[in-house]
Amino acid sequence: MITSYFIKKKVQILAAAERQRSHRSLPFEQVKSILILYNAADHEALQEGIERLKAAHKQVQTCLFVASETLAEEVKKSVIVVEQKALSTWGFPSEEVVNRLSTVKADLLIDLTRPGCYPMQYMALRHPSTFKVGLKYPGQEWYDMGLLVAERNDIAYLFEQILFYLHTIHV
Repeated sequence: MITSYFIKKKVQILAAAERQRSHRSLPFEQVKSILILYNAADHEALQEGIERLKAAHKQVQTCLFVASETLAEEVKKSVIVVEQKALSTWGFPSEEVVNRLSTVKADLLIDLTRPGCYPMQYMALRHPSTFKVGLKYPGQEWYDMGLLVAERNDIAYLFEQILFYLHTIHV
């Protein structure tokens, strides 16, 4: 049985520390590599946006969280796959997986995981990227740039909104 209490507490501690760091943003033109974290169930909905990033000559790598479904061949091409069944009893991904993700070079990390997906939040918080973007659900206010999720919870639409705002950054 996997419990989320311990990983949730660790995510809260890491998020509090993350809020204290100085926030940074990059103009989209300067972003060369992007790491996208998302739930495998959202794979099809996000493909169009991911392909547009690749067409814009960005090096895009993905990290998926797989709750229970089997992996399609195209999903297996992700740089990291975190499976629910491989989490520790306390809900943590293995240190090997966290370290492997930490070595992925990314100027920009985009976290599109759903609320309550603590293993992916944990990995996003541990990643060394200097510019982190994500969806702001309650308790996830640690991003450098976050999109507040209100009524429309369509992941493809939210991803499009994030990409739109990233293109408008001219710092």
